[in-house]
Amino acid sequence: MIGRIWQQLVRLFRAIVGGLKGSSQRSELEPRRDIHPLSDSELEHYFLQLLDGIHNGWQQVKVRRFFEAFSDRVTDERWSTWLRQFGGRLLASPATNHELAHRLQRLGELGYGSVSTEARQIATQLLAKEAPSDIHRPTPTQNEELPQNAEATGTQTASTELNLSEISNPVESSDNATPELVAESAQLETTPALAVSLDELGTIQEQETPLGIQPLDEPLDVNGWFTRGVERLEAGDDRAALNAFNRVIELEPNHAGAWMNRGNALFNLEQAEDALSAYDRAIELRPDDGFSWGARGDALYDLERIDEALISWNKSLELKPDNPEVWYNKGLALGINLGQWEEALTSLEQAIALNSNDVQFWFYRGIALSSLNQLEEALTSWDKVLEIKPDFRDAWINKGVVLQKLGRYSEAIEANNQAIGLLSH
Repeated sequence: MIGRIWQQLVRLFRAIVGGLKGSSQRSELEPRRDIHPLSDSELEHYFLQLLDGIHNGWQQVKVRRFFEAFSDRVTDERWSTWLRQFGGRLLASPATNHELAHRLQRLGELGYGSVSTEARQIATQLLAKEAPSDIHRPTPTQNEELPQNAEATGTQTASTELNLSEISNPVESSDNATPELVAESAQLETTPALAVSLDELGTIQEQETPLGIQPLDEPLDVNGWFTRGVERLEAGDDRAALNAFNRVIELEPNHAGAWMNRGNALFNLEQAEDALSAYDRAIELRPDDGFSWGARGDALYDLERIDEALISWNKSLELKPDNPEVWYNKGLALGINLGQWEEALTSLEQAIALNSNDVQFWFYRGIALSSLNQLEEALTSWDKVLEIKPDFRDAWINKGVVLQKLGRYSEAIEANNQAIGLLSH
């Protein structure tokens, strides 16, 4: 959804620097070159970090960026193949691994393609292994009594600690690990979970999954429908996602995660009023959820209720100040809608402090600086864009315009030539 807001604003922003043409898309970083593939022990090391991040609140955006960070070193197919082997070792181990099963289950809910599918299958088998359903349990005799605190379903009453001692092989430090990768890995361990942008999934309610999960082609329970909704939303099939979240709500009317994601599906279908109602219901159920407040702000912005959108974004940032996408949205609205460019610049710089590799954040920081007539600083911002993504054509165009205003004509000509050269790409 953040992409839609940006598309609505980009033409107006371009007018500030004069005569910009074409459109820039949210881009990925250029892949790294000449780095070694991940070994099995490294895959296990980083995968367990991923599960730990998910346990601490990572949502779909952060999970996807985790895999993108290693995309030059391991493919999704390799992850899936390794994960099947990892699951086989888990299932063969006598350890219970109850906590690990729920972390895998959570990864399965986040809908990251075949990796999530494998994780969900392993989790289901682990949970079934730990607590088989009643049909496999002997019927108590008259002389036997059920444990006083046991549930009728036969699920375990005591939580099991995560036990990875039989499967985990810590990665030893090696000389062939590049400094760049080391820095990136450290960031994955220490950086707070990235908030979900509005075209991404919202907060997904953490909950125990009952035993005997129905297959996804016939989801008969809350978790089955919810998982289907997550997968359909990720695949861009918003109507199917909406139907799935509606079924969740029919079965469990107070499912905050379903209301949140129902709002996302409705927003993607350009039904902003209905999306707003869904977000309001999610907030009513979970008022301290910064993601829902952020999503509500975007819906209000889409409805051109700018002041209310800013109030909602401010509430989101009060609850979750480490959300770069909300800082970014707030900055765009402050600048283009209210002309408050100093405040807009502050918000954009907050977004950059949380994610310094997003070219759009740097690009619009340059726009804000240019609007404040801080042209030299604007150039440094667009130079940063081009350092990250040299083929970002709009940054070359803006750079050429500002260089011309500064009287640096030869440099302006070179920047314009660079932009022209990218027309054929």
